[in-house]
Amino acid sequence: MQTVWFLAFVKIALAVTHNCHKDPPFCIDLAIHGVDSALCRELLALDCSHLHHGGGGGQHMDSTQPVCGTDGVSYPHHCEFAKERCRVILQTNNNVNGQQVFKLDIAHDGVCTLATAAPIPNCVNNSCLDPSLSGPAVQQCLQILKLPCTTGSAVCGTDGKTYTHDCDLAKAHCLNVNLTKAHDGTCGVSTQQTSQTTQASTNASSTSPSSVPTTPPPPTTSTLPPTTTMSVTDILVTVFCQNVDSISCNTGFNVICGSDGTYYPNECELSKESCKQKGLHIMPDASSCTVPSG
Repeated sequence: MQTVWFLAFVKIALAVTHNCHKDPPFCIDLAIHGVDSALCRELLALDCSHLHHGGGGGQHMDSTQPVCGTDGVSYPHHCEFAKERCRVILQTNNNVNGQQVFKLDIAHDGVCTLATAAPIPNCVNNSCLDPSLSGPAVQQCLQILKLPCTTGSAVCGTDGKTYTHDCDLAKAHCLNVNLTKAHDGTCGVSTQQTSQTTQASTNASSTSPSSVPTTPPPPTTSTLPPTTTMSVTDILVTVFCQNVDSISCNTGFNVICGSDGTYYPNECELSKESCKQKGLHIMPDASSCTVPSG
């Protein structure tokens, strides 16, 4: 009964002109419970850090306490949650004929209890990634960089360095897109020996008199595996899908439309599904997707 009364109050309150800068607690409470685009646009301009903690009279106004959203993200207080909820409400792809595809609500007070990977060190705003990365590769890298990489066989990178397994190579690739996989197995010392021998021969020939004939070195048989350079996509997709059960896409809502006609809350979730549906990709026109029933 109390919930019904509160929702009725919200509907009446939403009809009244609101001033979020004059009464932030009231606006935050409304944004948490209702759906009002005008209110949300005003609330998004609010600076949560300047609010007076502990003031206001809403049941969700202890702004010093964290909350867990239904997106699996922990928010430091209700103001930040309300702003994110508004951002989701205003997303173009999240509104189909006036209906929200995904709704962000408070799951419970306090931080989220689901196990989540620690943030990537020194990677604020994806600054650690190679700027050439784009599309799904960005989200795949953000998840791969959090993986422990505990299983697999050694592989050789195109930089001549041996990596303990594909996962470590994929991590290195996320930081340098020019690095790919040369072949399975270790790179071998013959690579360095060949390089040193070539350099020594070059130095010797540059100091030898021109009248002295040079004898070409005898042909050698390489023991290295043949080069089988993998594409950028192959490396990331392989590692991402091998570890898909360990990946939790707690990246919030950034609704996209998949080529299977399904809406996904973010690119990370679509990438996980693409491990099952080969060829699944983002559709630029979201109208080809349908809102899930229920």
